[in-house]
Amino acid sequence: MALPENENIQSQQAWDANAKFWDQRMAEGNAFFKILLWPAIEKLLLPVAGQRLLDVACGNGLTSRRMAQAGATVTAFDFSAAMIELAKKRSASDIDYRIIDATSRAALLDLGMEAFDSEIPAALVGRLRRKAV
Repeated sequence: MALPENENIQSQQAWDANAKFWDQRMAEGNAFFKILLWPAIEKLLLPVAGQRLLDVACGNGLTSRRMAQAGATVTAFDFSAAMIELAKKRSASDIDYRIIDATSRAALLDLGMEAFDSEIPAALVGRLRRKAV
């Protein structure tokens, strides 16, 4: 079930308003990301050339960039247009960034059934109050 529209819009507006702050704090990874998150994500996904990965709620694209550097083909999305703009500025052009609302079942289905080998939903924790679908 998707968030009530007004709550979803409020959340999106908050992320847009705080995108620059988040990008400055995360940049290419803070200690939490570098020490705890990235090693676990890398071990779990074992990114390799040709692997098709979907980065859900990608924020400033930090994880997307790491996966692309490992050779994976990355599609990344966030519902914050400001976050996607910052991600594009930090990234090579080979990452397919999109503005998509993860609470929209139709938008998720438009990505294609079984179009990806793995998904990276780590950044999604805490961003959605309810499960989409």
